[in-house]
Amino acid sequence: MAFEFTPHEPWPGCVEDRARLLWVPNPGQPPQPLDRIASGGELSRFLLAVVGLMARDEAATLIFDEVDSGVGGLTLNRVSDRLAALAERRQVILITHWPQLAARADRHFQVSKEVADNATFTLCRRLDGEDIRKELARMAGGGGQGEAMARELTS
Repeated sequence: MAFEFTPHEPWPGCVEDRARLLWVPNPGQPPQPLDRIASGGELSRFLLAVVGLMARDEAATLIFDEVDSGVGGLTLNRVSDRLAALAERRQVILITHWPQLAARADRHFQVSKEVADNATFTLCRRLDGEDIRKELARMAGGGGQGEAMARELTS
């Protein structure tokens, strides 16, 4: 990671340096501007890494929207572990499509969209007990395999 500073003149005679974060997305690649090359999921994972380094006494609520986008396997487990560690220190709200991440939450909500009278409404419903297992099974693809995964995740 590196910073690039470029002069900018917001008003005549007033020059300031603007900083841009340069990020190396993969080993062997040159540093590139983070704001140009990172997807939403990558930006969320970058934020997760930065926030993980912050002081423990900050009380901010952190919201991650699909921090797991484009991630699977061992990387998903690492993201899950980092989120869990972060959630021990501050409130974390996580929007995810992965049942493996959702299962680790202390509280569960289902967000859905509904169309009525040619208008779209976003609904949010708190899940408890059996509803959590049903939602995890749905997220895992439903059917017998989804049910089996949900049972394993909630046991």
